[in-house]
Amino acid sequence: MSSLFKIGAVTVAVIMACCATAVIVVPSVPAAAQAREEQARRLCAVLDEATRSYRAAEGAHPPGDGRGSMGLAMGLLRPARRGRPYVSFAPTMLTEEGHVRNPVDPVHAVFHYRCNESLDAATRLAVAAQNADAFDLWACDAEGREAGVNNWTWE
Repeated sequence: MSSLFKIGAVTVAVIMACCATAVIVVPSVPAAAQAREEQARRLCAVLDEATRSYRAAEGAHPPGDGRGSMGLAMGLLRPARRGRPYVSFAPTMLTEEGHVRNPVDPVHAVFHYRCNESLDAATRLAVAAQNADAFDLWACDAEGREAGVNNWTWE
């Protein structure tokens, strides 16, 4: 074998080893965390729909300032026209304070809800309201992004 061929073969082997190592080292979100994130996305969609139903029946969205979701939960627990709440929460879905737990991290994380319709234009800009004339609903995702689960970018 020629020296040039040996150098080429060794170079290819080193590159292949590096690529294999890179594939092994690249972090990924575990399947269980992905499943919890999917639960959070479904819950976000349910809360979004229930909040729109609340708005249609009550003439305004539930109150909320983005520092949690207690106002949203309290509003959606109110009886609707048929006498049932807009959403029924299992006791484990709410914190002791009444915020909606985020399935991604139910011990430490909650959904955040902000009613934007009553905010003036300057405040909407200051808080970076995504749905300016309605409401924003968000929670962290499995990768830790603060608003990785939300009602303004449906994936």
